[in-house]
Amino acid sequence: AMYIVKNLGVRPEELKGLVVTGNTVNVIGAKKNDNRGLDRKIQVNDPNTLKHLATCIDVLKKTKKTTRNIQDNVSKASRRVFKGRDRHYSLYTWRHQMGGELKASSMPDHVIAYLMGHQSTRSIEAYGFKNRARGGLKIQAGGYDKRIRYGAKSQYLRRITTYKSQNVNNDKGLER
Repeated sequence: AMYIVKNLGVRPEELKGLVVTGNTVNVIGAKKNDNRGLDRKIQVNDPNTLKHLATCIDVLKKTKKTTRNIQDNVSKASRRVFKGRDRHYSLYTWRHQMGGELKASSMPDHVIAYLMGHQSTRSIEAYGFKNRARGGLKIQAGGYDKRIRYGAKSQYLRRITTYKSQNVNNDKGLER
């Protein structure tokens, strides 16, 4: 589950519905209604990554564990490994990291929104920070959805983004 979310940026709820066709992963979007969420096609550029993703997706489909069980196991493992930290890893940690990787790439906002499964470019503001990107992006959009809207950047998120990006090495200074 961690490998999939880290490399595709999918929501945990979307894990069990993934289908690999050729070099494309079809994602049945969660949180879909008229104004938010969408299905998407994510093209994987690296054959090794695609092979590992296909294996992980097959393993996930065969497990009897629910997505909630998987999320809880990741959280428990993080708490055991990183005992003294205030914050711990979750599947959403890797989704947010993918958001930062996408923001650091040269992709336009509407493509980033599509890859993250959002109908509005404004929604991607809450995901990741491009100054924390590590590079090595191995995906691109395998399609496009005409419902994606361009939204003006919110004042609140502009302030929060600036605050957090100034404190990148200070975990304790990021309380909300």
